[in-house]
Amino acid sequence: FALKTNNPLVLTLDAFFSTKTVFNRAKTVYSIALQQPLVEIIVRAKKNYVAFFPADPKDYKGSGRYAQYGEKIHLMEIFDYQSYFTTVEARIYNKIEMIKLYHLDLIWQPLSAPLRFVFAETSRGRIVLMCSNLSQDPLEAIELYCLRVRIETMFDMLKNVIHAFQCHFWSKRMPRHSRKPRRNSELITPQPEDLPTVQHAGMLGCNRRIREYRCNNLGIAPVDCNVILHTDLATVRRISQNTFTGNTF
Repeated sequence: FALKTNNPLVLTLDAFFSTKTVFNRAKTVYSIALQQPLVEIIVRAKKNYVAFFPADPKDYKGSGRYAQYGEKIHLMEIFDYQSYFTTVEARIYNKIEMIKLYHLDLIWQPLSAPLRFVFAETSRGRIVLMCSNLSQDPLEAIELYCLRVRIETMFDMLKNVIHAFQCHFWSKRMPRHSRKPRRNSELITPQPEDLPTVQHAGMLGCNRRIREYRCNNLGIAPVDCNVILHTDLATVRRISQNTFTGNTF
């Protein structure tokens, strides 16, 4: 989606995806025209994660290369220094409340590169976010992350309310198969002249169109709602105040 539109996107993920592979994969989606990565990552850090302060060049003594890692710190220990936090108003899971916010640019060892860590203390507990964009606004990051759960609401409505996934399509141009084939090697592919029909106008096309139709019934655009267009904070707040019905994002 980012490559097709050539627009920067912010991808919000839960702690399961706080891995080196996710950040490296996002770096590969790059825009030469904009001279920046098209996908920015905001992911929740696990509670046992650690990071390092950049090494101070003044501490360098002797020969060899300069040290890259400075003091090691457990991320959850940052909350012990409450004097560093500022109190701001934020929309947390569709509720306005006062939260404590702080951010640091630290080196994460799996990447050997700096990330922006956002520390937030809310009514739901303490949250640590990892951001690939070092200029990411902390308040915008926490509000974007709280919008992530809306995709679960969307899937629940699609599955259990309007039953969008109960439609199955087949094409006469596809060979007959058993409902329970024993081996995938026994499956027969359609004839080469029938492939465009099967892919675009047949089963795949019908499945795609029925999902788009059901998403339109919810009042949202048929795109992955976990990917939010990178925009200013005012737009983010406007999006979070709206419900699914009658709005697109």
